[in-house]
Amino acid sequence: MILYRARLPSLYSDFQVQRHSNPDGFDANYTAWIDALTKAARAAVLPSPGDTADTLSIQTGEDLLKALETPELGRPLALRAVVDEAVTQRRLIPENEFLSSPKSIYGRQWTIQPWWLLSWALKQINIFGPGHSSPSLPARRFVVLQNAEDAGTKVCSKLGGKKRRVDRIYGMNAFKNEVVLALGLRDAISKNDVNILLKHLSRDMNAVSYDDEVVVFKDSGDHSPALMEEDKSIASLKALISELQGQVELLSMNIEKATEKSKSALDRKNRALALTSLKSKRLIEKALEQRASTLSQLEELYFKIEQAADQVIMVQTMEASTTVLRKLQSEVGNLDRVQEIVEDLKEESGKVDEIGNIIQEANQGTKIIDDDDVEEELEAMFQQTKDKQTVGSSEALPDVTKLPAPRESKDSQGLTKERFPSNSHKSLTDAAEKFDRLSLELPREEKGELRKDMSVSLQNHQSVLEQA
Repeated sequence: MILYRARLPSLYSDFQVQRHSNPDGFDANYTAWIDALTKAARAAVLPSPGDTADTLSIQTGEDLLKALETPELGRPLALRAVVDEAVTQRRLIPENEFLSSPKSIYGRQWTIQPWWLLSWALKQINIFGPGHSSPSLPARRFVVLQNAEDAGTKVCSKLGGKKRRVDRIYGMNAFKNEVVLALGLRDAISKNDVNILLKHLSRDMNAVSYDDEVVVFKDSGDHSPALMEEDKSIASLKALISELQGQVELLSMNIEKATEKSKSALDRKNRALALTSLKSKRLIEKALEQRASTLSQLEELYFKIEQAADQVIMVQTMEASTTVLRKLQSEVGNLDRVQEIVEDLKEESGKVDEIGNIIQEANQGTKIIDDDDVEEELEAMFQQTKDKQTVGSSEALPDVTKLPAPRESKDSQGLTKERFPSNSHKSLTDAAEKFDRLSLELPREEKGELRKDMSVSLQNHQSVLEQA
């Protein structure tokens, strides 16, 4: 148990007197004790009457006091007050009441008379000294509710929630083995813990139905009776298959051992022992063949049961789906009603379009802005921009019409010809006018490229004219 060493003197003292004089101190000591007892029970370190330790219940009495006794502090004097308070708060529940009550422990009508009421009455007649606990802790078994709840949650998470009913059926031995795995126990689960767990799962959590032979986990969509006759047959079949699987595995291991034994005898030249081992091997192989054949038949039978269970689920799903479709179809109505709704929808849609057209025509008759005026203003802005660019281009470019006339030269035949084509002036003039015209239409980047090309072209022509 985890108890702070500095607090041990207070915890082992008779702090029951603090119940009214120092409630906070009493609650702190009580909480420390009940938490420690809960964890100790879960760890299976508390005394138990049987050979297997209990994890869901504790046994009070002399054995528990001896287990908690220390050489320095002795026995805890207020342990009975701790148990009484835990019973009052329903953290500990007497095992007999827990197992025998048909009502859930979470119901409002669940009432238990705590020991401390009787102790208080006895104190009033001075059987015990005033302010002192009884000298001993009576022997009684209590269910640790927190441990039972935690175990139930883990078991349901591991074993429940499966869709097919056959997968939620367990024989009692198979259930115990699965619980050991789900709870991570080192040893087998005790009989008391099994009874407490099954009662909590069935009555308080409504998660299982069970009897002495079979445990069936419930499903939210399973409307079948709590236990059916075929549940026991399925549980027996699953148990037999599991048993045969273990036998087949064991026989296979024995065959390997017999083979190794015969080889070892031959190595030692012990013919008789080798012959005996081989005979034993043949017998084991024959038994293995029989067990394997039986196991195969049982597994095939179980496969058929699973297939039938799947078909049941499919039929139930189809039936539920049919019910839903029928309900939805009834809400939709017959075909005449649907056709009438469609026609009404078309008619109403046409009315909406007509109203929209009327509103649009009304808006066109009361225009605030004249589109023609806007177009004229925009055209004037474009023309003004074009005129400014034309003036700028005329100032930037040289007047090619005022360039000197080209010199004439004679060829080898004495004929006179021009140094460059006679239409050069006209080409330059046309190019300049084309640039001015395009400058209003092209984007800014293309205007820059065109302007650069025109400038280079004019410089080249001017150089030619100067050389001429």
